[in-house]
Amino acid sequence: RAIRATVGVASLDATWICTWGEHGAFGLQTTTNRGFYEPAHKQAAVVDSLGAGDTFLATCLHELLGGSDVRRTLHIACAVAGQKVAQVGYDNLGSALAKTRLLQKQTMASEGITAENRQAV
Repeated sequence: RAIRATVGVASLDATWICTWGEHGAFGLQTTTNRGFYEPAHKQAAVVDSLGAGDTFLATCLHELLGGSDVRRTLHIACAVAGQKVAQVGYDNLGSALAKTRLLQKQTMASEGITAENRQAV
Protein backbone atom coordinates (compact mmCIF):
# COMPACT_ATOMS: atom_id res chain seq x y z
CA ARG A 1 0.00 0.00 0.00
CA ALA A 2 2.85 2.39 0.70
CA ILE A 3 4.18 2.15 -2.84
CA ARG A 4 0.70 2.54 -4.34
CA ALA A 5 0.15 5.65 -2.19
CA THR A 6 3.02 7.41 -3.95
CA VAL A 7 1.44 6.99 -7.38
CA GLY A 8 0.09 10.34 -8.47
CA VAL A 9 2.36 12.34 -6.14
CA ALA A 10 4.67 12.92 -9.07
CA SER A 11 3.87 12.40 -12.71
CA LEU A 12 6.34 9.63 -13.35
CA ASP A 13 6.33 6.75 -15.74
CA ALA A 14 8.14 4.51 -13.31
CA THR A 15 8.64 0.99 -12.13
CA TRP A 16 8.84 0.65 -8.36
CA ILE A 17 10.41 -2.44 -6.86
CA CYS A 18 10.40 -3.30 -3.18
CA THR A 19 12.40 -6.25 -1.91
CA TRP A 20 11.27 -8.31 1.06
CA GLY A 21 14.28 -10.59 1.43
CA GLU A 22 13.22 -14.13 2.21
CA HIS A 23 9.60 -13.23 1.43
CA GLY A 24 10.21 -12.15 -2.17
CA ALA A 25 9.57 -8.85 -3.92
CA PHE A 26 6.80 -6.55 -5.10
CA GLY A 27 6.81 -4.44 -8.24
CA LEU A 28 4.49 -1.69 -9.43
CA GLN A 29 4.21 -0.18 -12.90
CA THR A 30 2.90 3.34 -12.25
CA THR A 31 1.47 3.93 -15.72
CA THR A 32 -0.93 1.00 -15.37
CA ASN A 33 -1.06 0.88 -11.54
CA ARG A 34 -0.53 -2.89 -11.83
CA GLY A 35 1.25 -4.58 -9.00
CA PHE A 36 3.09 -7.88 -9.09
CA TYR A 37 4.35 -10.12 -6.31
CA GLU A 38 7.02 -12.79 -6.71
CA PRO A 39 7.77 -15.09 -3.77
CA ALA A 40 11.39 -15.77 -2.92
CA HIS A 41 12.83 -18.80 -4.64
CA LYS A 42 13.51 -20.94 -1.59
CA GLN A 43 16.69 -22.96 -1.37
CA ALA A 44 17.46 -26.11 0.59
CA ALA A 45 20.03 -24.20 2.63
CA VAL A 46 21.15 -20.59 2.94
CA VAL A 47 24.94 -20.65 2.62
CA ASP A 48 25.88 -17.00 1.99
CA SER A 49 23.40 -14.14 1.85
CA LEU A 50 26.08 -11.44 1.48
CA GLY A 51 25.36 -9.65 -1.79
CA ALA A 52 21.96 -11.23 -2.41
CA GLY A 53 20.24 -7.84 -2.49
CA ASP A 54 22.83 -6.43 -4.86
CA THR A 55 22.45 -9.52 -7.04
CA PHE A 56 18.67 -9.02 -7.08
CA LEU A 57 18.95 -5.34 -8.04
CA ALA A 58 21.60 -5.96 -10.71
CA THR A 59 19.38 -8.63 -12.25
CA CYS A 60 16.39 -6.23 -12.17
CA LEU A 61 18.40 -3.59 -14.01
CA HIS A 62 19.63 -6.14 -16.54
CA GLU A 63 16.11 -7.35 -17.26
CA LEU A 64 14.37 -3.96 -17.32
CA LEU A 65 17.02 -2.43 -19.58
CA GLY A 66 16.68 -5.49 -21.81
CA GLY A 67 12.94 -4.86 -22.22
CA SER A 68 11.45 -7.34 -19.74
CA ASP A 69 8.18 -6.47 -18.08
CA VAL A 70 7.85 -6.16 -14.29
CA ARG A 71 6.47 -9.67 -13.76
CA ARG A 72 9.30 -11.35 -15.69
CA THR A 73 11.89 -9.07 -14.07
CA LEU A 74 10.78 -10.01 -10.55
CA HIS A 75 10.66 -13.70 -11.39
CA ILE A 76 14.16 -13.80 -12.83
CA ALA A 77 15.66 -11.54 -10.15
CA CYS A 78 14.22 -13.71 -7.36
CA ALA A 79 15.58 -16.83 -9.08
CA VAL A 80 19.09 -15.43 -9.41
CA ALA A 81 19.10 -14.03 -5.85
CA GLY A 82 17.83 -17.41 -4.66
CA GLN A 83 20.77 -19.13 -6.28
CA LYS A 84 23.12 -16.53 -4.75
CA VAL A 85 22.10 -17.37 -1.17
CA ALA A 86 22.59 -21.08 -1.86
CA GLN A 87 26.28 -20.64 -2.68
CA VAL A 88 29.39 -18.80 -1.58
CA GLY A 89 30.35 -16.03 -3.98
CA TYR A 90 29.03 -15.09 -7.38
CA ASP A 91 30.31 -17.80 -9.71
CA ASN A 92 27.81 -19.30 -12.16
CA LEU A 93 24.90 -16.99 -11.30
CA GLY A 94 24.37 -16.64 -15.03
CA SER A 95 23.26 -20.26 -15.05
CA ALA A 96 20.24 -19.32 -12.90
CA LEU A 97 19.41 -16.59 -15.40
CA ALA A 98 19.68 -18.96 -18.35
CA LYS A 99 17.73 -21.75 -16.61
CA THR A 100 14.93 -19.37 -15.59
CA ARG A 101 14.66 -17.93 -19.10
CA LEU A 102 14.48 -21.42 -20.60
CA LEU A 103 11.73 -22.48 -18.17
CA GLN A 104 9.77 -19.30 -18.92
CA LYS A 105 10.02 -19.89 -22.67
CA GLN A 106 8.81 -23.45 -22.23
CA THR A 107 5.91 -22.30 -20.05
CA MET A 108 4.96 -19.55 -22.49
CA ALA A 109 5.06 -21.99 -25.40
CA SER A 110 2.85 -24.50 -23.59
CA GLU A 111 0.37 -21.69 -22.84
CA GLY A 112 0.43 -20.40 -26.42
CA ILE A 113 2.08 -17.11 -25.47
CA THR A 114 4.34 -15.62 -28.14
CA ALA A 115 6.98 -12.92 -27.84
CA GLU A 116 4.58 -10.52 -29.57
CA ASN A 117 1.74 -10.92 -27.08
CA ARG A 118 3.90 -11.50 -23.97
CA GLN A 119 3.56 -7.90 -22.74
CA ALA A 120 -0.22 -8.16 -22.82
CA VAL A 121 -0.24 -11.17 -20.48
